[in-house]
Amino acid sequence: MVTEPLVDSRTDETGMSFTYPTVKLKDGNIWTAKNFNYFTGEEHCQTWAPYFESKAESRIGGLYYGWTVLTPKVLPPGWHLPTWQEYQALIDAYGGGEQAFDQLTKGGASGLNLELTGGTYLANQSCIQLSGNNGFFWSGSIGNDNASAAILQLSTPKKIKVSWTRMGRSGPNENRFAVRLIKDSSSA
Repeated sequence: MVTEPLVDSRTDETGMSFTYPTVKLKDGNIWTAKNFNYFTGEEHCQTWAPYFESKAESRIGGLYYGWTVLTPKVLPPGWHLPTWQEYQALIDAYGGGEQAFDQLTKGGASGLNLELTGGTYLANQSCIQLSGNNGFFWSGSIGNDNASAAILQLSTPKKIKVSWTRMGRSGPNENRFAVRLIKDSSSA
């Protein structure tokens, strides 16, 4: 069910502000139906940057973030990163497996419109767009090792699961993933 959009009236470091469509899903939460797009000046990658003429165009699909930059200061007031439990409840609410994949991905009946995209930041300061076969979304859940975070992982053929990955550098690469947000229950 479509709900009131999240109007993030804060202006980021590039002078832009964004409105995000939202949906209330079967798990009972209100989710952003578009990737987060707040420019922090650090630990991010743009989506498809080489293919667009302007900064605004290159940010249509949102930004990919390093996990450590996703602090309450960066997130809109009243919204948070989903926990691994919230991701798992979402998958379960839509029947798990292929059924959840079909309903939660772009064009699915839920309206969440998750895409198979994600970024990786390389030690040589470049950002690689990963798309087509995998999609990665950060959670707010940190592992017992204090070095990993839970992610929602989409992959073909039609797999959706919650897994764990390193938050910082892992060899020459550093993970940069997309972000979806959930409205705080006290704000719902």
